[in-house]
Amino acid sequence: MLVLLMLVWLLALFSLPPIEVVRGEDAGIFIYDDGSVEGTGLIHRYGSTYKFVDNISDPIYVKRSDIVLDGQDYALHYNGSSDFGINLNSVDNVTIKNVQVTGFINGIKVDDSSRCIISNNTITESRYSIRLEDSNYNSLSGNLITSSVHGIYLYTNSKDNIISGNTRKQRSLCNFGLWRFTGKQCLRKYPHK
Repeated sequence: MLVLLMLVWLLALFSLPPIEVVRGEDAGIFIYDDGSVEGTGLIHRYGSTYKFVDNISDPIYVKRSDIVLDGQDYALHYNGSSDFGINLNSVDNVTIKNVQVTGFINGIKVDDSSRCIISNNTITESRYSIRLEDSNYNSLSGNLITSSVHGIYLYTNSKDNIISGNTRKQRSLCNFGLWRFTGKQCLRKYPHK
């Protein structure tokens, strides 16, 4: 009986739509639309490229289009202050690459953004490793997803995204999730290792 109750509880937990916790943007690192960086000295700007110079433990809000955020294989660790590691909100043509994101509910969250590239990142211990919401024409490739509940999750009207060459390792419950999406998606090669 206890096993049955646990199964029903788990089924209910993982079949509910995602819950958003609303928090203010009072803590974290900001890349503003004017190109300035606030909240850290650990991201250096080189023209339109922003590079990590060490590990970071604050969420990153990207508010500027037409940039590259290169983690240079440094880590972005959860510090308890935000539900996401990197948040792209209402931006276009942003590349996120070479970041090791660990412990956030949403590792990389893309809201109302298009033509963004999320590539060669390692996302670990997240509920949603990469989550797209109302975001179109994006490319997600070469990412390693480890110990996460959902690998890549498309939510609410995300369409015409290309998802290829991503890998999941260890206890991920779901490689790929769709919830209230429209349009078509191009999915290629999402192996389990």
